Amino acid sequence: MSTIIENLHAMRAQIDAMITAAEADGSGDKMMIQVAKPSKTKAPKADKKPRANAGMPTLHGAWTTHVMKEHSTESTEFKDFLDAHIASAKRGELLYTEGHAKVKKGKKQVGDVMDETEAVVGVHTKFVSYWKAQHADEHATFKAEWEAANPKDARVASSKASQASSSDNEGEDGEAAPKQTKKRGAKKHADMTPEELAADKARRAAKKAEKAAIKASGEAEERVSACMEAASPVAMKTPSAAIGGSGVQAAPAAPAAEAEEEVEMEQLPFTHKKINYLRLGCMGKDGEPEWADVGDLWLMNADGSRGAYAGILMINGKIDTSAHVMANAPELE
Repeated sequence: MSTIIENLHAMRAQIDAMITAAEADGSGDKMMIQVAKPSKTKAPKADKKPRANAGMPTLHGAWTTHVMKEHSTESTEFKDFLDAHIASAKRGELLYTEGHAKVKKGKKQVGDVMDETEAVVGVHTKFVSYWKAQHADEHATFKAEWEAANPKDARVASSKASQASSSDNEGEDGEAAPKQTKKRGAKKHADMTPEELAADKARRAAKKAEKAAIKASGEAEERVSACMEAASPVAMKTPSAAIGGSGVQAAPAAPAAEAEEEVEMEQLPFTHKKINYLRLGCMGKDGEPEWADVGDLWLMNADGSRGAYAGILMINGKIDTSAHVMANAPELE
């Protein structure tokens, strides 16, 4: 406790010394202390009360639709009115009034002259008002028919129902309740019921089994297609045991005539995926090689001689180098 008091007295002595020094040289009078001004916060704007007929059909809207349907912007009546309106603007006869939006926003003042471009803005609404003034009897007939088709009591009831529905969607503090958006994509496991989890698990297992069966069937077909045929008995001392079998069965003896033809089979250069191999085949009459049904490959040395056995080329372009194939490489003369 005594240590704290001693420290406070020491700090007080330092402060007194600083005050004395400032008073002596007059620097204390030049020091300015900035006081933070209280922040001005604007009061939130009160929510604008919706119109009583918000969302309801109105006579003015129906009349505007009727006039523009009967006299579109391509009609002669509208074009004549537009030409006269632009001519008035050129003569400086069109002035801004209190009802114009630019006057309400302070961009224009009452009595300012409109130019030609400004006069064209919203000209169709001016045409509707002009047509109403020039054809009062037509407007009166339209008004009677519209009010008969849209009774005031029905419109008031519909408006109240709409407002009640809107208030039901608001929370306790008057804010609109958030809309429940529909989630897209697959349902998460955490949101599933036990029955849904079981059904999803069964569906996944069935799909996995189907894919495995298709894959196994495809591989079997490729293997059978690539390795069904026995190796040529003339080009080899013994039939190739690597071609889809155990090597127990020997190739059937070929007739003498066929043997003479098959003697022409030889090892020809064969390039696959930028690697040079030797493969059994013969040169056709067109000068192009005709390959034997067997797909055995040997690496080709730099001098063109036969190298190590490389496996069996399958129809899918892959080379089978499994242990069984490599252990039963055919023996060539």
